[in-house]
Amino acid sequence: MVLGHHKETAGTGRGWAAPRCVVASTGHQPHQWVLDPRLCPRCGPPGLGAATCVPGHVRAKPLGYGEQPLPAAGALGLRGGGCGAWGGQGLRRVRGPCHRLPLPRHDLRSINKGVRFTCPFTRSCPVTKAKRRQCQACRLQKCLDVGMRKDMIMSEEALRQRRALRGQRRLAREQPGGLTAEQQELIGILIAAHQRTFDSSFSQFRHYRPAVRLYVPSPRPQSPPQPGIPAAWTPSQQPDCLDEDVLPDVFSMLPHFADLSTFMIQQVINFAKEIPAFRSLPIDDQISLLKGATLEICQIQFNTVFNTETNAWECGQHCYTIQDGALAGFQQIYLEPLLKFHISLKKLQLHEAEYVLLQAMLLFSPDHASITQRDFIDQFQEKVALTLKSYIDHWHPMPEGRFLYAKLLLLLTELQTLKVENTRQILHIQDLSSMTPLLSEIIS
Repeated sequence: MVLGHHKETAGTGRGWAAPRCVVASTGHQPHQWVLDPRLCPRCGPPGLGAATCVPGHVRAKPLGYGEQPLPAAGALGLRGGGCGAWGGQGLRRVRGPCHRLPLPRHDLRSINKGVRFTCPFTRSCPVTKAKRRQCQACRLQKCLDVGMRKDMIMSEEALRQRRALRGQRRLAREQPGGLTAEQQELIGILIAAHQRTFDSSFSQFRHYRPAVRLYVPSPRPQSPPQPGIPAAWTPSQQPDCLDEDVLPDVFSMLPHFADLSTFMIQQVINFAKEIPAFRSLPIDDQISLLKGATLEICQIQFNTVFNTETNAWECGQHCYTIQDGALAGFQQIYLEPLLKFHISLKKLQLHEAEYVLLQAMLLFSPDHASITQRDFIDQFQEKVALTLKSYIDHWHPMPEGRFLYAKLLLLLTELQTLKVENTRQILHIQDLSSMTPLLSEIIS
C-alpha cells in the first residue's frame, strides 16, 4: 500500500518481487510517481517482465518531497520509459524539489539569460530522439507541455551558491576531526595556557585571610527542599560548609573573598599573557581587555570546580556555597542568578577545550572601551567563535549537540548581566578597606 494506491507483487524467480500497479493506462497517473527509465510500478526493472504490464506503460519511481506529477504515458505517446518530451534517457534534476526534466544545459542557460527561441516553420516540428536538435523552440515548448516549469530553474547565482556550499562541505569532510590545522593549533595554545596558569586544586592559594563564618544555631529543624527547586541554600558536607543559619549584616567572609578574588585575577592575567595574540597588542589594549573580562573569566574557571549535587564550589581543601556569598555582603538579586548560571553551564558537560575557548571569547571582546586595535580583536574573537562552533559540531553530534552553541552564547549574555550586578554590589559594600589593590583596580 503506497499512499492509497494498491499494488500487488509477484515473484520473478530472481529474488525480487515485481510491483504490479492496478492503475490501468487510462491517462491517470498515481501522484506518488515521477518519470524514471529504471523502474516501472507495473513490470519492475526492464528485462524481468510481467503479464500485467500494458503497452504504453510509464517507468516511474516514488516522488520525492515537493515533486509534481507528470502526465501518463498515453498522453505523451511513449512506448517505453524515458524522457516525456523525446523519449531519451537524459533526465536530471535542475532545481530544488526534485523536478527531473530533459532540457539540455544550454537551453537552461538560455532561459536564465532571457533568450527567446522562434520556430522557422509552423511550430509543429517533430521532437524525437533523432530530431530533437533541429528546433530549439519546439523542443522547449514540448518540455513545457509535459510539465516543466520555468520558475523552478535555478539562477546562475543560486547555482554558484550551491557549488560553493558543496565545496565547503567537501573540505569539511576531508579535514581530520572537522577542524582545520589552524583551529587545532589555537585550541592547543589555549589549553596549554590554561593548564600552566589555572590551579584547579588551589594548592597555591596560601597567603590569605582566614574564612570567618559567624553563625547562630537554627531555632527549628530545616524542612527538606521542594522537588523541582534547586537547593540554593543546601550546605555541602565539607568541613567549611556547616548546617547553620547565617547572621545577616555581618560580612565576615569579605576579607577572605577579596583574597580569593585576587588569586583568581592573577591566574586570569597569567592566562592572557600566555596567548601570543594578546601579547602582540599594545599595553593599553591589554589593560582594557583584562579590566573588561577578568570577572567573567573567573566565573568560567570557577565553574570547572562546581558540584551540581551539592551546589558548592569545591576548591581543594576549601568549599564555598552561596551562603558564603551572603556572608561576604552580596544580595540575593545577584546570588540566585549566579547559582542558576553555574548549574546551567555545568549541566552542559563541556570539555576543557570548550572552557578555554569561552574564556578566549570573553577576553578578546571588541566592545571594551579605549581599544585601539579593535579590528584585530574583532577578527580574533570571530576566529575563536568559529573554532568553538566547529569543535562542538565534531565532538557533540546530534542530538547531544543540538543548540549547544546557541545555549553557550545565551549563557555568556547572562554572564555579562551578572558581571554588572556583581560590580555594582561590590562598590556598595561599606567595608571597602578589605579590598586588595588589584581587585580595586579591576572593578574601578
